[in-house]
Amino acid sequence: MKRTLLFALILAFANTVFGQELIQNGNFTNPDDGKVYGTIDSIPGWKTDDHRAGCNLRDIYKGDGVCNQWDGAGSFYQVVGVVPAEQTTFDVTYKLACTYSYWAGWKTPVYVIFSAYSGTDVTTRIPIDSLSFEFWTAAANYGKDSTISLQWVLPAASTFAGQNLVIEFKQYRSADYGYSESWTYLNYDDISVIASGGNVIVENPETGVELLANGDFSLPADSVEHKNLNNIPAWKTDTQSEDFNGRANVNEGPMKKEAVAWLWDETPGIYQVVGTVPAVATQYDVKFDISCFYTWWGDYKSDFYVILSAYSGSDATKRVPIDSLKFNYDCKGADWFKFATLEGTYTLDAGSAHAGENLVIEFKPFNSADFGYGSSYTYFWLDNCSAKATTLSVDEENLVQNGDFSLPNDSIEHKNLNTIPNWKTDTQSQDFNGRSNVNEGPMKKEAVAWLWDETPGIYQVIGTVPSLATRFDVSFDLSCFYSWWGDYKSDFYVIFSAYTGDDATTRVPLDSIKFNYDCKGADWFKFSTLEGSYTLDAGNAKAGQNLVVEFKPFNSADFGYGSSYTYFWMDNVLVKSTIVTGVIEKPVADNLQIRAYNHQIYIDGVNEINQVSVYDLTGRKVFTTKPYSNVIDVPALSGFHIVVVDAGRVRKSQKVVF
Repeated sequence: MKRTLLFALILAFANTVFGQELIQNGNFTNPDDGKVYGTIDSIPGWKTDDHRAGCNLRDIYKGDGVCNQWDGAGSFYQVVGVVPAEQTTFDVTYKLACTYSYWAGWKTPVYVIFSAYSGTDVTTRIPIDSLSFEFWTAAANYGKDSTISLQWVLPAASTFAGQNLVIEFKQYRSADYGYSESWTYLNYDDISVIASGGNVIVENPETGVELLANGDFSLPADSVEHKNLNNIPAWKTDTQSEDFNGRANVNEGPMKKEAVAWLWDETPGIYQVVGTVPAVATQYDVKFDISCFYTWWGDYKSDFYVILSAYSGSDATKRVPIDSLKFNYDCKGADWFKFATLEGTYTLDAGSAHAGENLVIEFKPFNSADFGYGSSYTYFWLDNCSAKATTLSVDEENLVQNGDFSLPNDSIEHKNLNTIPNWKTDTQSQDFNGRSNVNEGPMKKEAVAWLWDETPGIYQVIGTVPSLATRFDVSFDLSCFYSWWGDYKSDFYVIFSAYTGDDATTRVPLDSIKFNYDCKGADWFKFSTLEGSYTLDAGNAKAGQNLVVEFKPFNSADFGYGSSYTYFWMDNVLVKSTIVTGVIEKPVADNLQIRAYNHQIYIDGVNEINQVSVYDLTGRKVFTTKPYSNVIDVPALSGFHIVVVDAGRVRKSQKVVF
């Protein structure tokens, strides 16, 4: 199965003073056209729920862009990523100036609110916490900029972890509390929010994204030994005991190091919570430096594991392994003070049963004592730990297994599809449906499924219902090889359904794709390829449940028409999934071309363009405009984005890279 690099979505930040800027267009300079915009959501990056003109507007102040907010207006905000599971510090700075207040001289509270929501409706967000500052609106200060600096620390294991994170700005409104209107107007400028120590969503399509923070164990930069790894930022271990594992300096040998982790083979592993388990196929590239600095078994070759595990809730000790990478390190052949670099790759398949749970990456030596071999007393140094995630496209990956019915490769007939690997049917009766060979006609086939229209359908569990908007592209070969109604045109369904637990017979339909097959016009031994698509909207109520794709002929007898006794052969079943932005497509003109170069979009093949919008890969709109030419200037974007062109009768979306 071919998999291609598409994008990378998750980045864990090193716990440094630098952190990561979350705010886009924080100086309100885009678009750089010197114009006033009546609502702030006309400006790239910003949103508001209050669309009344003049409530939150992009104004020009001292020749530059600002956000002007009336105290009677709603907030303005940005969706900046997801709520991290790790403790994260948010450093907020912005400039504030009062342009007018009816209550001249009053000190108005100004709030920075952190909130979260699930799904696609940002108006359902729930506040997590807020910061406040009292700003003096005395007339003598009108037009004078003040720099506001605030800090908020999100504790680890927030109940909102994994939900969308919103940062919003709002004035206190006196009228809400029975005090009449103060008619206060403030200008905001140079808004910055720096996150450090946690996980947010960013893009890095070329190299994947680093998941591990403080992978070199350099923090805290105090050059002292720490006898338990829980004292080291970002790192965890399941014991509070000292001298089980810790952080030390290597002062001996040819490779002196300021800070390394050390692990005894009889201790728990060391780990980080690096985000959530993705629903899409993801590649993890792991790399670390290791040295064995002592073993009682002098000729010992020890296994060493990198374990990926998952858990729900807030207790990481309840994590369940997903899979692991195994390395073997030769303690005998090693220079005990010389580090070797070990590298490995693990691919998580799409549709993991743990999708959405907290994801853990753990480093753990093999413990001989756990397996009846006695204690080896082996000690390791560890440094420069890296785990990069790259989300893989599933455009060319078939979610259906054994879609050609070739397994088992025994060339014999099977009278019930339950005996065929990966396939299921809700009956154990024979001769209701099965696997056979086609030995007649122009297209002989070694293995096909056959279905009678009065039998249950055949199906597979292909993963879990995604929470993101996802398009499923379906294709399969079909032949009607008998119908009692010789001129019969039969409907044929591909049904998507969901269930919880272990009993697939309790599945509930989500939706279906309907095909119509002409049994009269068909050569009963010649296959036709049928193709169709189904798009699951984001935020489906069944998200996380088991996802089933089922193939079922229409049964005339179920609807009072009597029995048609229609039989089908089916082969080469393909189901592909693609995450979409949520943009609804109109018919696309083949000659509409979209290109991106530097900070411009070029559109060819159409004469009139109504609107051009740019979305990031989370589905968030970052730019929109009604262009006056086929060359559009865009903000300073980088990485992969989705460009959507509305040209009247046609609409096209295309992934580009800036």
